Amino acid sequence: MPRPIDLLRSGAITPTVYKRLRTEGYANDLNISLEEINRKFAFAGLVYDVLVRPDGTETIAVADGVEISRDDEAEKVITAAVLAAPDDGTVLIAAGTYELAASTLFYLDPGEQNPFHCCIPTYGKNVRLVGEGPTNTVLRLADEQHYEDHPVAMILARAESVMDPGYTSFSVRNMTLDGNRAEQTEWDKDGAALILTGSTREGGIFRDLVLRNSYGSGLYLGNNGSGPEEGAQVSSLVVRNCAAHGIILDTARQCYVGDCLIEDCDVTGLYLNGDETTVDSRGNDNLKIRRVQTINASITMYCVNGVDMAGVTMDTVDCLTSYGLAIRSSQGVYVANSKFTADKAKTNSYGGATYIEGGTDGPADVMLENCVLIGYYGLHGLGGEATSIIMAGGAIDAAHAGIYLGDVEPTIATANLIGTVLRSANYHVDAAEGTACDMQGCFFDQTPVVNGDGTIDNLSPLAFCQSDNATVWANLVAAILAKENLIASI
Repeated sequence: MPRPIDLLRSGAITPTVYKRLRTEGYANDLNISLEEINRKFAFAGLVYDVLVRPDGTETIAVADGVEISRDDEAEKVITAAVLAAPDDGTVLIAAGTYELAASTLFYLDPGEQNPFHCCIPTYGKNVRLVGEGPTNTVLRLADEQHYEDHPVAMILARAESVMDPGYTSFSVRNMTLDGNRAEQTEWDKDGAALILTGSTREGGIFRDLVLRNSYGSGLYLGNNGSGPEEGAQVSSLVVRNCAAHGIILDTARQCYVGDCLIEDCDVTGLYLNGDETTVDSRGNDNLKIRRVQTINASITMYCVNGVDMAGVTMDTVDCLTSYGLAIRSSQGVYVANSKFTADKAKTNSYGGATYIEGGTDGPADVMLENCVLIGYYGLHGLGGEATSIIMAGGAIDAAHAGIYLGDVEPTIATANLIGTVLRSANYHVDAAEGTACDMQGCFFDQTPVVNGDGTIDNLSPLAFCQSDNATVWANLVAAILAKENLIASI
């Protein structure tokens, strides 16, 4: 059997594995097998089937101590490693910066339609792509790869045939993907992303990643090929500077997104997108969102059923155009212990903390519990179809209207507030004709001011909040998000 130093020199293990072996007491004169390493260190980064690493100006792939690919075009070597790995195998991409060209043409639609260009196609294979940490392993798109009629998906994980199923076990972990946005041509194309998935699939894991500088989206769990995503886990992502969406789930089901930071995304930070043609027939999507923070990036839901969101912080103050927390034609949406902040100085819906709309694609049904809404509008309900909003507890701080039920078009919207604290520079409630607002046991910073021809019930305040006291208000917001006793904080 080889010694640890022999395994390192042959490329069978990385320097990280070698250092860990020495730490565990394996001296260079002690023989050890790869099988024993696998048994002892069965976690990401230490167990793999194929190793990809830099070698001078080239990149090489090694499996079982044997070199299987070498090229100065890194994307070809990584793709060869993916194809050489066994089913449900692991490809470890060692520390280094790899410049990738989008050299593989892939048609997303039948008949050679909807061409995309990708760096690393997986062809629907069950495989784990693992780096040695986001600061160590960096996959960077080469200059001038994404341009008009030449869209790029750096990693494309889907079956080649449009009808075939995709993976049942796939993951990307512990690395950075850099889209090199400044050196690409600005061109909007649905599906362009650092990571794009497709085909009917399940079991995707995307964890401990930095996704930055995308010419399109960061992570796009798509609905292309034979169908959408199910059972994906997205966690511990930092997503920055995307021309489209930071993270998008397209008609996904049973998926989890948690502990992510999304910043400076031009369209939305987090987009939960459904299919208007199946929204009434496909049942509950069961999407769970936990502890996501967006900065200069909004959150949008469209035609989704069943969203459980908590611990979210959204800030769209510096966004040029944003509707804040935008929920359209979505039902069974529950949001708790979250804070949504928009720009009070934007005197229209771009300054709103929320934008909840029932439209031609279906009604909207939303419940907010212990949430804080700050903006030109706080709670904004609108739409020509039924829009039902319940807000329990929480606080609203608005420059114009704490609750705004209305739009330029006729609106059918109802809002039921229970024990919510409101302060507003103009109106606490602005309700257009045809809308209704019920205010059970709410608190106000002054005698409530209302506007509009809508129905407003139970407007008698229980107490008054000292809105001019910044410390009192800050303590109130902190108490709300911590689910403490609200009255004791007033």
